[in-house]
Amino acid sequence: MCDKHFSVYIHAVEHKFLHTGEKPFQCHVCGKSFTYSRFLAAHYRSQHCVPGSGEKKLYSCTICNKHYVSCTGLTRHKQRYHTVGFDQSKLCDICGKRLASRDQLKFHRRIHTGDKPFSCAVCSKSFTRKDLLREHERVHTGERPYTCQHCNKCFTQRSPLKIHERTHTGERPFVCIMCKKGFIARGILNAHMKKCQGK
Repeated sequence: MCDKHFSVYIHAVEHKFLHTGEKPFQCHVCGKSFTYSRFLAAHYRSQHCVPGSGEKKLYSCTICNKHYVSCTGLTRHKQRYHTVGFDQSKLCDICGKRLASRDQLKFHRRIHTGDKPFSCAVCSKSFTRKDLLREHERVHTGERPYTCQHCNKCFTQRSPLKIHERTHTGERPFVCIMCKKGFIARGILNAHMKKCQGK
C-alpha cells in the first residue's frame, strides 16, 4: 500500500491497519480498540495495572466496597445498584453482588461467612449447598451420570463433561487477547495469559 519496509513481519501486518482503518486489538477490560498490539499493551499497563507491579488496578465502591478493574465498571455498578429506589433486599451487604432471589442471596452469603451446613457422611467435607454435596458424594459412590455423546466417557459433574466435549468439537471459547489463541477452559486461558503477557 505504501512500500514501507519492516524487518519484523508482524510489524508490517499491523502497519497495514493504518491504511485500512482497522483496530483489531481490543482491551478486554474496557473495550477500547487499537491499531497496534503494542498500543493495547501500553494502554492495559497504564489504565488497568498498578504501576510497577503488573497487578490489576482496582476501583472501589465507597458504598459497598465492591472492586472493579476499570473506572467505567465502577460507574456502571453505582448507576445499577446505588440509585434512589433500588431494591436492596437481594443485594449482598458484604460484596455488593446482586442475586436473583433471597434464597440465592442466603447461599451466596455463606461464601463470606464460611458457613457450610451440608457435610459428607463419608469424609466429613462440608458444602454451602445441598446440590454441591450431592455432586461430591459421587466421588465415593462412583456414580457418573454425565456421558460424553462423542466417546461415551462418563463424568461426575456437568462442567468437566462440557470442557471434555470441546476436545471433540474443537470449540475454543476462551481466547487470549494478546495472541488470539483459543482454549477449552477459563483456567487454562488464565495460566496461558500470565505467560503470554510476560512475553
